[in-house]
Amino acid sequence: MNCASSAPVSGGSSTTGSGNVSLPGWWRRPQKWTQKRDEKEFSQESLPDPGNSLLAYRVQTGFQTPGGPLVDKQDWNDTTWRVVANWRPNDTTLLFGSVTTGYKPGGFGSFNIEPGFPGALYGRYVADPAVDRPADFGPETVTSYEIGYKGTLLDGRTQLAANAFWYDYEDLQAIFGFGPVTIVDNIGQVDGMGVEIDTNTAITDIFSVRFGVAWFDSEATNVQAFCSDGERLTGDPDACEGNSIPWAPEWSAYAILNASFPSGDGEYFGNLAWTWEDDRRVDWAIHPLLDQEVIGINQTDLTVGYRTDIWSASLYVENLFDELWYDGAGDGGSPSNPYTE
Repeated sequence: MNCASSAPVSGGSSTTGSGNVSLPGWWRRPQKWTQKRDEKEFSQESLPDPGNSLLAYRVQTGFQTPGGPLVDKQDWNDTTWRVVANWRPNDTTLLFGSVTTGYKPGGFGSFNIEPGFPGALYGRYVADPAVDRPADFGPETVTSYEIGYKGTLLDGRTQLAANAFWYDYEDLQAIFGFGPVTIVDNIGQVDGMGVEIDTNTAITDIFSVRFGVAWFDSEATNVQAFCSDGERLTGDPDACEGNSIPWAPEWSAYAILNASFPSGDGEYFGNLAWTWEDDRRVDWAIHPLLDQEVIGINQTDLTVGYRTDIWSASLYVENLFDELWYDGAGDGGSPSNPYTE
């Protein structure tokens, strides 16, 4: 089986300027701003069918370019900044807060064009370089807020850190599928919030333990382009509005037990580490419309060894208890094809 191939070619430039401003008092760290301009040029060409192809122009693109490659150029610019404030009420406590803005330039999708063409012409559409161009997506911006605490407790044997954050993404770049075509587009807005806690305690001179837990939640709007399954099941293109973003676990945690025993010119050491993440949704639609989740990681690793200032040797076992989890999953399907449900 032969099939025609596509040949996207991209290039561009980026210009960045930045500066720092140091302020007295609580503003213990330099405040930063950055001005950035990005320019990209993209060329998309579906190479000719070598002949007798069963899937000519039906893999990824759905169009052919006998008149030559489709070319476009876009540029974006933005100014980002960061402000941080620190306060030490005593020698063992640090309170901090920050406001940060971020920017990621837009780009081009490798496998779709604009203004597009009816699905019925998929695989047969002849693109015109005078009319069609590579599909582009816009930049994304974010404003994040963070407050936190760092301190030492129990006569310095415990270090504790805790922080809470909020962020507001505008035009978040994300991927969705339109049939066999992968498309990059912008989501209107994603608001997220979370809490992270980390503690490290020296139990004895030999043993120490570290533990951390995190919680995260989000809400997305203007995600109609990503809600094809929700719309198919309900007839409502807004079926996914207000849902949290997929693939992001709500809860995660870890724990690490460290040990070291001095011996000779070095020390024996050991490390028992546990990592866990909550199950994750794989689609923008939520239960009861879709009930597709992947089992989150639940892994324990063990390392033992001996080290000196000159050399070290260790043995390790990954996934000590042979737990099962998944890195990915396929979603979607059609009532006419139950094998993909």
